[in-house]
Amino acid sequence: MQAITVISSTTGAVFLAELGDKTMISTAALAMRTRRFAVILILSTLAFTVANTVAVMVAWTLRYVISRFLVNVIAAALFIGVGAWMLVRDGEEPGELRKGLAPYFLAVVLAEMGDKTQLTVFTVTLATGYPHYVLIGGIVGYAMANALGIIIAKIIGKGVPWCKMKVLASTILVCIGLWLLIETLLSA
Repeated sequence: MQAITVISSTTGAVFLAELGDKTMISTAALAMRTRRFAVILILSTLAFTVANTVAVMVAWTLRYVISRFLVNVIAAALFIGVGAWMLVRDGEEPGELRKGLAPYFLAVVLAEMGDKTQLTVFTVTLATGYPHYVLIGGIVGYAMANALGIIIAKIIGKGVPWCKMKVLASTILVCIGLWLLIETLLSA
């Protein structure tokens, strides 16, 4: 019974924390850009899982090893770089992924470090003492929120010409990077 309670409460908390979050918006933008909705959802969820496994296992250690400021600046630069790269790359068709997803994966991992969803996972882990149940609930909540974002992106993307979708998705990623960078600089 305890497992169900912890998993369901974490799922709800992470789902709500992720709605409208940078990673949800960037996941939807990349899904619109590549038109590979399931692949992008899986990639984003795996990145979330990596970041939050770290949070559950070594959260206190991380704050002494790497400064939050540096992690945010790197994540912002990756979002800006991926968005700019997508914008200037010519000839790529929807669904062509190749090696362009590794920077996005890393950007999501870094953006999740210290993000409200990771802090939610961390806090629930401290409160319950069940890190494995919290991680499961967090992954489910994250996947649900991002699936919703991708479904909305898919609906918006129907009937929109590919060239406009490419510019929109790329611009969204650059804006997220700038948003993260400004947020980081203002909090320093």
